[in-house]
Amino acid sequence: LGEEHWHWKGGISGERYIDMQHKEYKDWRTGVFERDKYTCQKCGQVGYEIRAHHIHNYSDYPELRTDVDNGITLCATCHRQFHNINGNKTNKTQLDNFLEL
Repeated sequence: LGEEHWHWKGGISGERYIDMQHKEYKDWRTGVFERDKYTCQKCGQVGYEIRAHHIHNYSDYPELRTDVDNGITLCATCHRQFHNINGNKTNKTQLDNFLEL
């Protein structure tokens, strides 16, 4: 749809979206899922609508973006709940607190 799409920003894709297309990012995501056995680390849901979440936020820690130790598997519901509580710039303390709820 291009220019007619409501989210059009002049044909400029964000850095994160571009990064997510690279093999290194996809390997990170798969590595997180495999380590966590495709299981949400909050609720225990297995394999359905799961997300690889960065423990230390993506924008402030570019050196950790593809470090498997900087990822955790969350289901879509828990991932959305985490960000609703904590916003987008998050850290390990917030994640630890969320997992304890």
